[in-house]
Amino acid sequence: MSLRRRIRYWGLLCYRAGDNLVHNYGLEVAGYLTFLELLALFRALDSLHLATDLPDELQALFELDADFAEVSPELHRVKAVALWTMWEAERAEYHLGRAELLFQARGDVAALRVARAHLAILLVAQGRLTQAASILQALDPFDGESRLSGEARRVVLLARCWHALESCRFDAVAPLFEAQLAELLKHPTVEAWYTGVPPPRQISCRGMAAPMERWFRGAMQVVGDRPLPLGVMGYMARAWSLFWQGAFAECEQHLARAEADAAWFGRLVIARNHGQALHAMLDLVHGRHESAVALMRLRLAEHVPGYGRWGLWHGIFFCSRMAAACGETALLDEGLARLVREGADLPDLIAPHRRDPLAGLRARRAELAGCRGEAIALWQALLAEGESADLLGQRAEARLRLAGALLDDGQPREAAEALAPALAEHDPGGLLWDVALMQRLAAQDWGGLIEPAALARLRGWAELLGPAA
Repeated sequence: MSLRRRIRYWGLLCYRAGDNLVHNYGLEVAGYLTFLELLALFRALDSLHLATDLPDELQALFELDADFAEVSPELHRVKAVALWTMWEAERAEYHLGRAELLFQARGDVAALRVARAHLAILLVAQGRLTQAASILQALDPFDGESRLSGEARRVVLLARCWHALESCRFDAVAPLFEAQLAELLKHPTVEAWYTGVPPPRQISCRGMAAPMERWFRGAMQVVGDRPLPLGVMGYMARAWSLFWQGAFAECEQHLARAEADAAWFGRLVIARNHGQALHAMLDLVHGRHESAVALMRLRLAEHVPGYGRWGLWHGIFFCSRMAAACGETALLDEGLARLVREGADLPDLIAPHRRDPLAGLRARRAELAGCRGEAIALWQALLAEGESADLLGQRAEARLRLAGALLDDGQPREAAEALAPALAEHDPGGLLWDVALMQRLAAQDWGGLIEPAALARLRGWAELLGPAA
């Protein structure tokens, strides 16, 4: 085949590939990348296992675009988004930094805003919250004078939602997600919806159940009958939402659908990670503690280094929560020690509204050691921090365990007061971290200390969960 025919052949392949990347991975490439840029894109994506294998005789053509690729801001941005789908946040940041400089040099203000919004998301994902806040302060989607629209507005709303999540402003997450969802519904395309699938920590926040249902319906309308990664993540996200509602049968059905669909795509790192954690939570509520701990150990062992130390800290935290729930003191002690070490290098981990992120784990460790008074004091200190305590439903869990400890300490009135706020919620949420204790408290004769409607809600949840494991 002549060089000219090869180039024409590659032009067709690359534009078809660009179309596939838009529809499969939400990467906005086909509309504005040149042929040489798409050649470079194929080289980048091939290393990420997102592109198909290339004919051997055409590999030499990749060398044509090397210099051009370095000065293409569009290509750097696409590489960054592709890397983000693999949780390679640190490598993605380099490419976004290059894109920002190149867009700025070109004077492309609209593209520069989008690149900066994506950079804010990557900074948030690495726990660099102060840096992210400085970017987001200049990108206010609620400012009436703001020129943010389209993709820039969607990405900024996503960044603000995740900044609230990582900053432990958990009660602000659902309202920000509602604003993001309203914008998404105006743009029913894969490229708009694929970026920003709600992760488990977000789905566990108060007020997320109703907007998650609307998000899922919208995502499924976008997907249609096409086998797309967005469909996989959509079913996975809804499975998590159903879990926190205590709808375990439906949760397992959606999880199975997500995993069956994921098999078509090979390596979907985020789907596997979220699925492992959900399987572990289902094992926990069904009393399969050994399996739950084993899954969380495996999940932590498979941590993607490029996700950064902030992601690692949260992976250790989730694993330690499981160890605490299952009474695995050795693993809990190991987790606490690692969290202290990793946290020492994360300056934004501690804040005035979040003085001790490990208080809940320390409280549970004290309880397991038989130090009830110490556990009670730690749980009370955790709850005094308000919404910042609610990482992965920890506030409701703390209320549940505090109530159990106070009851055992002969303080039924104080136990009822501790538990009551958790019973005002629509779903069981964090109470699911200890189903046996929840069922024990549901069966307790509270002698009128808990409002009848609240007690009926607790007993209804306990009944839905079946007999104690």
